[in-house]
Amino acid sequence: MFTINPMLRKLPALLFLLCITICGRCTNYFSALESVPTSGRYIAACKIYHSEIARLDSTEGVAALGQLKALADKENDKQLEVGYLELMGDFYKELYRGNKAIDYLKRAISLAITYKMKDAQADAYTNLGWVYYNINRDYPLAFENMLKANNLIQNEIGYDHYLFSSQFLYGLGFLYYDFGNISKAKYYLLDAMKYPCTNQVYEIRISNTLALTYENTKQYDSAVYFFQKVIRVAKNSHNEAWVGIATGNLGNIYFLQKKYEEALPLLTIDYETSKKNGQWMSSANALATIADINVKNNHLTEAGKQLTEVLQLYNRQKDIVVLRGYYNVMVRLCKAQKNYYAALAYVDSTNALQSEIIKRNDAIIFNQAEQKVELEKHLVDIKLLESEADKKMLIKNFIIVSVILLLIIAIQFLFRLYLKRKEYLRVIDNAKMQLNNYLESIKEKNELIEQFKEEIEHLNSLPEYVLQKEKEELTDKLKKYTILTENHWNEFRHLLDKVHNGFFEKLKLRYPNLTQAETRLLALMKLNLSRKEIAEMLGVSIDTVRKTRQRIQHKIELPEDQQLEDIVVKL
Repeated sequence: MFTINPMLRKLPALLFLLCITICGRCTNYFSALESVPTSGRYIAACKIYHSEIARLDSTEGVAALGQLKALADKENDKQLEVGYLELMGDFYKELYRGNKAIDYLKRAISLAITYKMKDAQADAYTNLGWVYYNINRDYPLAFENMLKANNLIQNEIGYDHYLFSSQFLYGLGFLYYDFGNISKAKYYLLDAMKYPCTNQVYEIRISNTLALTYENTKQYDSAVYFFQKVIRVAKNSHNEAWVGIATGNLGNIYFLQKKYEEALPLLTIDYETSKKNGQWMSSANALATIADINVKNNHLTEAGKQLTEVLQLYNRQKDIVVLRGYYNVMVRLCKAQKNYYAALAYVDSTNALQSEIIKRNDAIIFNQAEQKVELEKHLVDIKLLESEADKKMLIKNFIIVSVILLLIIAIQFLFRLYLKRKEYLRVIDNAKMQLNNYLESIKEKNELIEQFKEEIEHLNSLPEYVLQKEKEELTDKLKKYTILTENHWNEFRHLLDKVHNGFFEKLKLRYPNLTQAETRLLALMKLNLSRKEIAEMLGVSIDTVRKTRQRIQHKIELPEDQQLEDIVVKL
């Protein structure tokens, strides 16, 4: 029998190690560190990593960082030991290998705390936050680590003395923007612009995200200014992908201002450039907007083809916001094609996605993360006070700790009250928004129903032998669609009660003899709807609404000089 020499079995591994060794001998990235004073080696290593190693492939990058580990071991350098762990974590973060990145970064944090390396500690917390955000999708832990980093940089290092202040503040601003907290996002992004960027890509990202915050608040002139800045910087640095993205964002501003002729060429550049560079989300968003313009210009066949491609691009990089944009344009396309049944289905799909986005962006995540960081800070302060060993100061320290603890308890009590109030207001705001969305959805559906009716009336005016089949199909569709079913009313009642707290309970206590139909009419009157709108939502005639009003006035013995609307307003 043929047997393999044991040395031959090890040959692949030996060859791999040899390649790494040769690679390391060809370029010794960290050799210059030997002449750098010990206190400045960590920062110097970070600069070398970001300028020369961060964009290497996985094999070369790991080999290069192995040189840093070898130097740390050789000289027993604690700064370089921490630097190796932190930079390995950063490198694996960029490779989207979350578990390895977390392992290295947690070890880096532990040693950085031991050796009192604040910069390294802040770097590791920041990178750990990005791993949780981009890879693990654990948003509370992401914000918790980013806020820990901010606490260190702001209170112990100082933004002016921290090498990556601009990049860090951009990251914090981006996270808040991504979660819909526009005011905080703008605050951190404007702060980021005060500090120099070590990388032009971050200068582009800061200006682009800041422009998006201005777009979100409809400050279009400021948004245009910053998008134009992004395009200039991207062109100067030959960054074709960002030229395309920012051009599309600028085109979207013109689209929002209904300047379609100006928007179309810019959006086309974004679509083509982003597609060429594999930026599928950006390409899909631009193409969806182009399709929307074509729907408005009645180029429906072209719009339909473009929306088919939007769905293909979405499947390459799935994002819920892209899908919502696709559904919105599909609603308008189906209406323009008089395909009302399909339009109704897309309206429902859009509403479902909007609810999911609202849940994802729940602001309570911010409060939980901020509370936890503050609580840990207080515990550290208390431990420092308790560690005083001088017996002469024991009583004094005890009094100080007691006062601080009482203050903390009082502050926490007040803070909890504040959070409860804030949470209550958030729930009310969400309820109002959902109620408005719900009413808009109902009104949009009613418009579609009216269009259905117009189509049927038109067909009814034709001779019997003409389009009989089409008449029957449209009639069936109308009969199948029922507006404001019992489920609709239950959801509507729940939302209305959140906005107008206790409305139904007060109504029942004051007028216990009202029927369900009369209660529903008064609920709709509470929203200041016209009689026509109320009739459409209830699926009855205006005359029925009038008679129901008269019946209610008689039941509650309303004086002749008083309006039913006055009673509803006071409830």
